[in-house]
Amino acid sequence: MTQELRRAGISAAMDYADRSLKSQMKRADKLNSAYTLIFGDKEIDENR
Repeated sequence: MTQELRRAGISAAMDYADRSLKSQMKRADKLNSAYTLIFGDKEIDENR
């Protein structure tokens, strides 16, 4: 997903660290992210 967004000219980052959702949301806020995408295990398993 990150690569697809970047190819479309959209700035995107992925957090590979094993952090809590709260920690990841704080980081997104600190980076002034306009949007945040959240994929759970089910979405990843189903390739959504």
